[in-house]
Amino acid sequence: MQTQEVEGKGAVVTGGAGGIGLATAELLVAEGASVVIGDIDDESGQALADQIGAAAAFKQTDVSDAEQVQALVDFAVGRFGGLDIMFNNAGIGSPLKRFLPDDLEDFTCIMNVNLFGVIVGSQRVARYVKDHGGGSIINNASIAAINAGTGMARCFEEIDHPVIGSSRYSTLPMQFSRGPQRLHRRHAPLLGEHNRELLGELGLSPADIDTLEADGIIGGSLARGT
Repeated sequence: MQTQEVEGKGAVVTGGAGGIGLATAELLVAEGASVVIGDIDDESGQALADQIGAAAAFKQTDVSDAEQVQALVDFAVGRFGGLDIMFNNAGIGSPLKRFLPDDLEDFTCIMNVNLFGVIVGSQRVARYVKDHGGGSIINNASIAAINAGTGMARCFEEIDHPVIGSSRYSTLPMQFSRGPQRLHRRHAPLLGEHNRELLGELGLSPADIDTLEADGIIGGSLARGT
């Protein structure tokens, strides 16, 4: 993040009680933002908010439930007076299995959290920010979104690619809702120049990486729509 880029902004981080979400919440606050941590883990989420201090708050949220996602957005707006950044980060994993014998018993649960949660999170925040000066929606996915791996499959990896598709699709109606101005900046599952080396190690050529950057799948900045 650029220094001062998120100063005074209000943000929501789903899956914010641990891992990437926790680190993101802490960094946003360090850069001057106020953050609502949304997570199903009540104990860890509240502990993190207490640790960060007045610039953070916790709202227990199951992102597979649209009403709870809306309540999270409403809570953020009420607590900090507005909402500028949504980081759709919540996700769950599944056992490592080969595709053909996989019984797919956990597919629906993972789909509801990892894909529907992103879609409804983007929608509910967009409904707010389109009338309040714009904002930034960031949808997180793993490297499986652009690389199929070794033939071993997890349900959550098969859902990562549709996260990119959903992010692309949702950009257009968000833009049209504000005419010539741009509400939503499409963001990457992987952010930053340092990922070029990683992607190269995974077998992508420099031209492939350039195409991903041009399409908005990697790269970009965090804080605001234009």
